[in-house]
Amino acid sequence: MAADSNFDFSEMADLLEEERRTLLCGKLKDLPDIARRKEELAARLEAAFPRDDDGLREIRENMARNQRLLACAMEGIRAVSNRLEELRRVCNGLATYGRDGKRENAATISRPKLEKRA
Repeated sequence: MAADSNFDFSEMADLLEEERRTLLCGKLKDLPDIARRKEELAARLEAAFPRDDDGLREIRENMARNQRLLACAMEGIRAVSNRLEELRRVCNGLATYGRDGKRENAATISRPKLEKRA
């Protein structure tokens, strides 16, 4: 089947660039809308080019680049989540081990203040 010459590759390229900027700026709340638009364009692209075509190489490369950025953003979110969980545990008391090796909970007297560092 011949490629549909009506498909506008620049629309997909622009959307992938928008997604890249969004990821780099950390505007994660904008990603669901971009994902919806990307799915619509991908469906149109697949209909226009049902077989693997060399003309799609740049789009595939940009999609792979954005996928790596998204994976890094997810890793960062997990790290923040883990850190917040550690802080919650400290706020709820400190776990120590006695001479006999048994775990003991030492309650904190006052709520520790979160220190802000540059």
